[in-house]
Amino acid sequence: TIFSSTVTGRSFIPANRSAIVIANHTSHLDTGLVKFALGDYGRDLRPLAAKDYFFDGARAKVAFFEHFTNLVPIDRETGSGLAFEQARAVVEQGHVVLVFPEGTRREDGTLGAFKPLVARLSLETNVDVLPIWMRGNYEALPRGTHLPQARDLEAHIGPPLAARDLGRLTAHLNKVQRARTATEILRRAIVALSEG
Repeated sequence: TIFSSTVTGRSFIPANRSAIVIANHTSHLDTGLVKFALGDYGRDLRPLAAKDYFFDGARAKVAFFEHFTNLVPIDRETGSGLAFEQARAVVEQGHVVLVFPEGTRREDGTLGAFKPLVARLSLETNVDVLPIWMRGNYEALPRGTHLPQARDLEAHIGPPLAARDLGRLTAHLNKVQRARTATEILRRAIVALSEG
């Protein structure tokens, strides 16, 4: 194989309940590394994916993603209301759901701003968030390339962020401010993992 993968923090995986998994997003390798890092917990992982990117276009491509992956199409082009309801339905079915809070792969490998969808999902469904920081994916297969390069890949799993704690820390705020503040808490968790 061309990749050597190291995982830390598997003891933080909440094996007795589902979670919303979040991770930084720089490469098409990201979902695979998250599944590998989660082991059995990630066997039926349901990654939320942009409908316009994965499920529109050539029939062969659409058929592949519809029939051979667990990707869940999210209609990001029609506004956050529909995207949120689609995501919420998957979370409420009890699946372990993967969301990349930056919304798209970063072109420079850095951590971008987070969209509030994940924080809203956690607050409104009372499902905890499991953060993962990945390193090496960008160097192995950056956006715009098609052939992966041999690299050491890392996945660092952090402790779950309890939905009740996010709710408690933001209870004094209005709905918009709650989502923004909880989103920043989630981003700080990823930053902390990136810093060791």
